[in-house]
Amino acid sequence: MLATLIFIVRLVGISAPAQQNNFLDKPANVETITSRTFTNERVTIDGREFYNCVFVNSILKWDGGYYAFHNVRFEGPKNFEFGKNNKAGIETVYFLKSVGGLSPALEQSWTARPELDDK
Repeated sequence: MLATLIFIVRLVGISAPAQQNNFLDKPANVETITSRTFTNERVTIDGREFYNCVFVNSILKWDGGYYAFHNVRFEGPKNFEFGKNNKAGIETVYFLKSVGGLSPALEQSWTARPELDDK
């Protein structure tokens, strides 16, 4: 659950103490992506480390696995989606939504995706 919270906090623009998802063990077969710009793409972040990358109007998809961001930048809307296997991520968003803990932009993007409300 904490890893999910760090992911959400990064996306809404609040500083997080670490750029790496330290709550999950780093697998042996991590893909390293360096100095790439993703524009209008859906990017799965599980099992990847991103160095000096830029995400422009992209959707980050997280299934709950290990990821790391090192000196990355987001331009335009910060969009994300949870894979069906990431129940903790989905439940965290519902919790934050229920206590008014989502930024207005994040609240709007979540409710604009009614297919995610089916849990």
